Amino acid sequence: QILHTTNIKQWYQRRVRGSSSCKGLQTTQHPPPTLIGYLTSFAPYIVFMLLRRNLQLFLVTPSKIKMSTPSSSSSSFHTSSSTSSTVEYGILKAANFAAFKHRSQKRKDPTGTPYINHPIGVAYSIVDIGGVKDLDILQAAILHDTVEDTDTTFEEIESAFGPGVRDIVKEVTDNKALKKDERKMEQVSHAKHKTYQARVVKLADKLWNLTDLLRAPPSFWNITRIQGYFVWAKKVTDEMKGTNEGLEQSLEKVYSSSINYNGKEYPVIPKDTDLDKFLNDYYAEMRESRD
Repeated sequence: QILHTTNIKQWYQRRVRGSSSCKGLQTTQHPPPTLIGYLTSFAPYIVFMLLRRNLQLFLVTPSKIKMSTPSSSSSSFHTSSSTSSTVEYGILKAANFAAFKHRSQKRKDPTGTPYINHPIGVAYSIVDIGGVKDLDILQAAILHDTVEDTDTTFEEIESAFGPGVRDIVKEVTDNKALKKDERKMEQVSHAKHKTYQARVVKLADKLWNLTDLLRAPPSFWNITRIQGYFVWAKKVTDEMKGTNEGLEQSLEKVYSSSINYNGKEYPVIPKDTDLDKFLNDYYAEMRESRD
């Protein structure tokens, strides 16, 4: 309160006229001030009042800030009713949900990459490579492993993100009641019958997994298993041709690449090999696998 208006006035009185209240101190009586004297004496006070007024413009309390609450209804980039804030909120909401659900999970690569990197990477690939900006698809991409790999239920997905997102997630979720090799075979047989939205998520999911496998395969996978995964993935994505040109072209580049394993280069798709037999051997290995 030192700079309160009343104190400023008292200071002025003491400065201009001398203060009779200061006992024991010698005071000086000044002659009547001129106009310039008044202005000079009041200058600090005027400056202070101007500064205080301007500072109040910046000292905004939280109660004065108007917050807008994004609509909970589902929308997409390409609809005129969609706003950027709603889309951003929807994506962040899905990312936050998935991050919590996958919080204790790691990928199978040697460094144990946080699992959440995968669904976020899948959603990013859909936008960056596939050019798809539909909010339902992007949310489903971020959430696509939550039911399959965590304790999440489809009811939770619907409650938080709506029936559209729930349906896409349901389409791309494996039936965990089946054995691992049966789930692999079911992905191949069901791929062509999925909706466009689910196919986009599946293509991006395979692209991200395969790219990640090229980067850092699990240390406990041998080269046959690595190649078997690529052969199986190609079988799945071939059933979805015509869905998204960008994602499919990127997948074809991956299928024509090679992988370094123990210092030796191997084509990811074996050459001069009966791929159907190779795939059946891969399924047989899945029956025995526990990871």
